[in-house]
Amino acid sequence: MEQNLVLVMSTSLDSEDGSTYGIPHRIYCAEFHLVDLKTKEIHLKYVPSLPQCVATSSLVAVDKFLYIFGGPSSSYDTSHFDPQYFDSHLKLFMGASRLSLDLDLDPSQVPKPVLNCSFPFCISLATKIYSFGSVVFIPEVFDPMNGPQNWEAIVDYPSDLKDCQVSDYPIPDPSNTRILMHLTGGKLPSPSIYSYSPTRGWEPIIRDFRGWTRVAAVVDNVIFFHSLEYSGVVRGFDIQSGHWLRVRWAASKSGFTGSNMNKSRMEFDALLPMGDRMLCLAVWTFTSVSDDLGRSRPTIRMTFLKYSVKRINSTLLTLHPDSSFSCDLPATSKVLNFLPV
Repeated sequence: MEQNLVLVMSTSLDSEDGSTYGIPHRIYCAEFHLVDLKTKEIHLKYVPSLPQCVATSSLVAVDKFLYIFGGPSSSYDTSHFDPQYFDSHLKLFMGASRLSLDLDLDPSQVPKPVLNCSFPFCISLATKIYSFGSVVFIPEVFDPMNGPQNWEAIVDYPSDLKDCQVSDYPIPDPSNTRILMHLTGGKLPSPSIYSYSPTRGWEPIIRDFRGWTRVAAVVDNVIFFHSLEYSGVVRGFDIQSGHWLRVRWAASKSGFTGSNMNKSRMEFDALLPMGDRMLCLAVWTFTSVSDDLGRSRPTIRMTFLKYSVKRINSTLLTLHPDSSFSCDLPATSKVLNFLPV
């Protein structure tokens, strides 16, 4: 089923240095906004703001809940802060927090990854959340739907993966009930793509793979990578054949084309799977707007480019632009995450 909603996690402009709200340094106020790509609307502060300890966090969604992981393991109560900035019940949950998308529940503390709590690479698959570490590969699993459970170590991984490193965030592949990740170091002779399935376990997918990029997504057994080094800025790798595919942008009247993509050389921050063979490139940039008095005000502009994927033959894919949408986030210092919900 096609998705049209993207949740954006950002930090507010005034709280970045900790001076306006009386928050100690390195405490940030995370804000959450909902973007509707179908109606081309943005709902600012869709769920309550949440003080954060660090501005780099993993954001995942399971059912109607958001989970945020990352930061020190201690907890800090914000009840002494000025109530004009924070709800009296709001607490800073360092390391792990849960928020409801239904707006009827307060933020709450959830268990943190046991060994990857500071900067975990977390990802959701079905109803569970997985952490694979960052500097060191240490896989763990958390089942938030099964009561107040703790994280559990995944110990049955191949010995070759011991002491490996994970290259950026793993990629969910829900149609095949697995998670794909790029691993380096350890006992591996070369960088490799591995998959993990809760039912099938670990499988080597591609040995000696060096084309992994930070912005990537999977559709129909093809990993799509974004990089300015590619013509058309998007490239596809066929998992089953183990070969790179030719990728072409189809003609479109929707406002953006492959030719425009090549000319703009825009470096995107996320490649989002939107269901039904749809993908969405997302980017944020600094800009300024004029207020009613003609004064320039800093803001952040987000741009979303949504397109469908069509397989022509065993070697060729075409990308068909569907829609584009841009919107502003006022009083925002940076965007931390894009998440389809």
